[in-house]
Amino acid sequence: TSPVLDRVLNGVRRFVNGDGEDARLRWAELTAYASLIAVAAGMRLWDLGSRALHHDESLHAYFSWELSEGRAFVHNPMMHGPLQFEANAGVFFLFGATDFTARILYVIAGVAIVALPYLLRRRLGRIGAVATATMLTFSPSLLYFSRFARNDILMALWTLGLVAFMWRYMDSGKNRYLYGSAALLGLAYSTKESAYLVTAIMALFLGFVVVKRGWERVRTGLGRERLYGVSPPVAAGRILAAGWGELFGEGAVARASRPASLLILLGALTLPLWAAFVSVLQSDDSNLVLAAASGNIGAPSVGGVVVAALVVIALALVAVYIGWRWRWGVWWRAALIFYLIFIPMHTTFFTNCADGFSACFAGVG
Repeated sequence: TSPVLDRVLNGVRRFVNGDGEDARLRWAELTAYASLIAVAAGMRLWDLGSRALHHDESLHAYFSWELSEGRAFVHNPMMHGPLQFEANAGVFFLFGATDFTARILYVIAGVAIVALPYLLRRRLGRIGAVATATMLTFSPSLLYFSRFARNDILMALWTLGLVAFMWRYMDSGKNRYLYGSAALLGLAYSTKESAYLVTAIMALFLGFVVVKRGWERVRTGLGRERLYGVSPPVAAGRILAAGWGELFGEGAVARASRPASLLILLGALTLPLWAAFVSVLQSDDSNLVLAAASGNIGAPSVGGVVVAALVVIALALVAVYIGWRWRWGVWWRAALIFYLIFIPMHTTFFTNCADGFSACFAGVG
């Protein structure tokens, strides 16, 4: 048998043959999740196709149907990321285009989100995680958006998944959670431009954690420094030197803590996409178009194409350098996972490379 199958079978055996009380608790926990998932699926599927399509739903369904019929689809940031159109086109191709099938993708996401608290049970506790799953099941807002053909519930799923993988990695340090985070980031940046906000919020939290831990290391290191009997400028210089050495000295990136590793991964993976923000420098008084307001929305044109390409290339090189200084073996695999999702989505699986790659340069929104 394969090593992967062996690990799965051993895990099942440990689960079944655990101590009596612990095994009963695990079975009760799994039964609770299975029941909640069944209830969530029933609530989200019940009479799903009876309500008329909302304006946004009709747009998403129409362009998905066109793609399912073999007509071209070109990503337009005005309707956010391309993932829902391409996924819905697959649903229509397999099951036909109806009001019911137009919403089934979002039902699946709404049911999947109910199961995610299971990954957070070490942080929330068993009862806390089940309580969270219960609230996700019966939340009126989540129920509504789980039956609504817009990308809101998809982003909620990717975001909660990123949070769960963040805590799992900080607890265990296993690389699989970094690779899973890379996949979820690729899906998020292919779904909606709010992925930038999600990345920024997570980076801000991780940044606070890294700074706090870095200061603790610096403070410990300063115990070996002579700060008494010297002038204030000398003492300040020694504090700064100790801090710099701890955070940015030789090999500091390579020995980054788990929160720092997550921060590096978030930043370096998505860094080329942040090139879109250079468009804030665009001026109406010049011919430099860094983000078009009409036509190919969000894409550069004329001389802006050169500027955008240089900025993207520069940021990509910085990202690769950071990954190389950090953990190259993990970095290139995570980057491969991210861009194997992002690029095919934004080029409609390489059927519209010209417009699609311009969208890659411009970002998701």
